[in-house]
Amino acid sequence: FCADAQTVAFFATLVAAGLPPIVDLNDLVSDRAIGGTMPSFTTDADHTRSSVRDRLVNVNQSESNPYLQFALDTLATRILLCNSSSGTPTAYGVEIAPGAALPVASNFQGKAILRTENITVRREVIIFAGVFQSPQLATNGLMLSGIGNSSHLQEFGITPILDLPGVGNNLQDHDEISIIWRMKQNFSLLNGCVLQPDPAQDPCLEFWEDNGHLNAYSFGGTVEAFTSQSADSSEHDLMTHWEPAYFPGFIRGDLVSHDI
Repeated sequence: FCADAQTVAFFATLVAAGLPPIVDLNDLVSDRAIGGTMPSFTTDADHTRSSVRDRLVNVNQSESNPYLQFALDTLATRILLCNSSSGTPTAYGVEIAPGAALPVASNFQGKAILRTENITVRREVIIFAGVFQSPQLATNGLMLSGIGNSSHLQEFGITPILDLPGVGNNLQDHDEISIIWRMKQNFSLLNGCVLQPDPAQDPCLEFWEDNGHLNAYSFGGTVEAFTSQSADSSEHDLMTHWEPAYFPGFIRGDLVSHDI
């Protein structure tokens, strides 16, 4: 795929702009690197996108798995805590709201009084923050459970269990701006492709299914550039992500397109 003329041209433009190629974005030596790269995808032996999610689904559906269970369409709202014999707060479970949804979910019905129930554990509670509303459990969940700035918690009638003033601070939004162009020429890597879910309508998808998943649909043709705008920071301030896609228009309003 790297021999594709337009992909090579993209990288040549990045290099000319002072953004050298990043060979492996996951390599430790590439941490905080400035440059351009193609994202690496995890694929299985059949050249199909694969991830930890697929492994979890397989385990969950296995009849020989008595241990791992998933609660879908469920929010974790609070960590249940008690004081151990040493006086240290110890988690013994979580409070959940079955049927609740994040505002970004398709089944979100607006604000409502949540019906909650408790799940208790024998050994430990592992907190894992997801993609959307990461602070909801890792931060707000701690504060609702009594961990945070004591004076701030008391303002909302929450009994402080552990005074940690840093909880809930230093959170930042990750803004995303999408710009859509209509190309003057077809992207040669995807010649004949219409990016549709039905093989009968998309020759490239039909070829992908009939020929061992060996075409551009196993790759995506994505290019990324990492740049930094702040002279006093070594962290990435800006990531530009480019990929060809089927885009019929915005959900609301009219699509304003520009040929390039």
